[in-house]
Formats: sequence, structure tokens, C-alpha cells
Amino acid sequence: MSAANNSLEEAAASVGKAQEEVAEARKEIKRYTESSASMSKRTEELVASVNSRYEALETRLRGIDLEITAFRKSVDVLDGSVRNIVVDVTEIKNHQQRFGRGLRTLYILLMIVLGTSVIGIVVNFL
Repeated sequence: MSAANNSLEEAAASVGKAQEEVAEARKEIKRYTESSASMSKRTEELVASVNSRYEALETRLRGIDLEITAFRKSVDVLDGSVRNIVVDVTEIKNHQQRFGRGLRTLYILLMIVLGTSVIGIVVNFL
């Protein structure tokens, strides 16, 4: 009987030890599950953060694209204005040249009239 009692005590000790191991395994599984849930939640937060940053970046890039398009239009308008100014300056230059020729012609005519007048006055006094 004593051998049976010893075997029973050993079996009870083994069962107790197995129960402790099972309890310890349950604790580890619980910690892993909690850790896994925490990591999943953190991963979801990071993905949400990355998505919002991506959307913000995409919005900024669209804004930059719109600004570049507006800048290109402004450059086109400026180019047209500069071309018009070049045409106007060329016209003004041509008008100045014609005015200069007309002024020289007028100067020559005045000299002829003045010379003729001086000759007429001299002839009248002689």
C-alpha cells in the first residue's frame, strides 16, 4: 500500500506540476495574445497615419501642379506681352526714322527758303 501511496503521490505531484505548466503556458498564450492585439492595433494606427500623410502629400502635389499650371499661363501671357512690346518698339523706331527723314527734309527746305530770301534781299538792295 505504501508503494501505491508513493505512486499516487508521485502521480499527484506530476499532475500538479503539469497543471502548473499548463497554467504557465496559458499565461504566456494570454500575454502573446494581448501583445499581438496591441501590435495589431499599433499597426492599424501606423497604416492610418501613413494613409493620412499620403493623402496630405497627394493634396500638396495637386496644389503644386495647379500652381505650376497657373505659372505657365502667366509666362505665356508675359511672353505675349513681350512680343507685343517688341512689335510696338519696332513701330516706334520706324516712326522715329520717318520723323527724322521728314525733319531733315524740312531743314533742307528751310535752308533753301532762307538762302532764297537772303539772295532776294541782297538783290533788292543792289
